Amino acid sequence: MNRSGDGDLTVVGHVWAPPGTRTILRQVARLGAWAADYAWATDRQLRHFVRPSRRPAGPGAPGSGSLAGTGRAPVVLLPGIYETWEFLGPVADALARAGHHVHAVPGLKHNARPVPEAADVVVELLQRTGLTGVVLVAHSKGGLIGKHVMLSAASDRVLGMVAIATPFAGSRWARYMLSRALRSFEPRDPVLLALAGELLVNERITAVYPTFDPHIPETGHLPGARNIELPLSGHFRPLGHPLLVDTVAREVSRVETEHAVG
Repeated sequence: MNRSGDGDLTVVGHVWAPPGTRTILRQVARLGAWAADYAWATDRQLRHFVRPSRRPAGPGAPGSGSLAGTGRAPVVLLPGIYETWEFLGPVADALARAGHHVHAVPGLKHNARPVPEAADVVVELLQRTGLTGVVLVAHSKGGLIGKHVMLSAASDRVLGMVAIATPFAGSRWARYMLSRALRSFEPRDPVLLALAGELLVNERITAVYPTFDPHIPETGHLPGARNIELPLSGHFRPLGHPLLVDTVAREVSRVETEHAVG
C-alpha cells in the first residue's frame, strides 16, 4: 500500500521502501525457496544411496516392499523423473498409518523412461500382483504416468489418482533442458498433447499443487479434475510439508469412498 501523501513509496512489511522493492524481495524469496527445494531433493536422493535396500517404512514386514495396511484401498506410489519412492516417503508413511497398503514400483528405478514405457511397467505390476481397487499417488512426471495407466488395459484396477505438482500442460522451461527426458515436458510434446486430449478420466484425478512451483510455472492444474492449490512454494519440498501430506491423505480417502466399485 502507499504511504499517505507519498505516491512513490511502498510499505514492505513495516519498512518504507521505494518502488520495485517488493518485487525484488519477492524474487529473492523465490530464489530462497528454489534453493531450499533442491536441498530437500538432494536429501531424498542421499537417503536412497545410503540405504539402497530400504523398503517403504511402516508397519509392514521388513523387506516386504510395501507398507502394510488394514483393509483400506491399496496405494501405488509413482515418483517423478529421476526420483525414487523416497521422495513420497512422508506421504507414504501417513497413508500406511491410515491403514492403506502402500506399494512402490521397483521397475521404475529412477524413472527416466518415456511416460508410455513407464506406464507399461506399472501396468505389469498391477496385473502380476493382482492389485485392484488401487489409488495412485504421484509426484510430477508420476502423474502423467498415472493418467496413462488409467487409460490402459489396467484402467479397471484403478479407482483414481492424487497427483502432486504434475506438469499436465508441460513446462515452458523444458525446451531449455539438455536432457532429452526433461525436454519431453515441453508443452507441445506429442505424448503430453495426447494425454491432455483424454478428458474422461480427469474426474477421477485430484491435482494438488503449490502456489509457486519453480519447475512448472503453468502450475499443476488439470481441467475437469478436482484441483487443490496449496499456499506452499517449491516442487520437491512441499512433499514433506504437513499441509500437503494431510491433503493427500484426505484426498486418497475421498477417492477410495467416492469411486469404490460396489
